Amino acid sequence: MASLRQGSRRQHDLVMGGEACMWGEFVDATNSISATWPRAAAVAERLWSDQHVRDRYDAEDRLHEHRCRMLARGLPAQPLGPGFCPQDFDF
Repeated sequence: MASLRQGSRRQHDLVMGGEACMWGEFVDATNSISATWPRAAAVAERLWSDQHVRDRYDAEDRLHEHRCRMLARGLPAQPLGPGFCPQDFDF
């Protein structure tokens, strides 16, 4: 599949959005939310960011902060890597 970066301006204008899919062999109602978020947030980061926003480490910081917000709002978001949120130990 060709990258959007390779397309013409006209082709870019035809793109209406994107989606993030989640699949797993052992996914049910008990873990679907925690498995989907914040991974889908990483897709949204790429789709909604300006094309010149490419720094992976800056994105990791934003995604970690967003995971902490999701935990504070009661969503059981799995970590994407090492890190700490104050809500991690509110169980």
